[in-house]
Amino acid sequence: MFSLKTSPDLVSLALEWKKMLDSGKYLSQVALARQVGVSRVHQMLRLLKLPPDIQKSVIRMGDPLPSRKITEHKLRALLASPQSK
Repeated sequence: MFSLKTSPDLVSLALEWKKMLDSGKYLSQVALARQVGVSRVHQMLRLLKLPPDIQKSVIRMGDPLPSRKITEHKLRALLASPQSK
């Protein structure tokens, strides 16, 4: 298991999970959530709807981030903003 608090590159994590689902390794988000021990798989996968430039910026920051300036909550708030649509 891992902790989202120690793996803050949430976009890379979401990309990894999407690959697992697309490959058929896990048949559903529920099965993946049970395996990784995170109930917010759906919310994390939504981060992949962020504009590509934002995704790339988050990934370029590295993992682990030196501080928690970028959080899942802040990234999800960007999805609700009119600028990201």
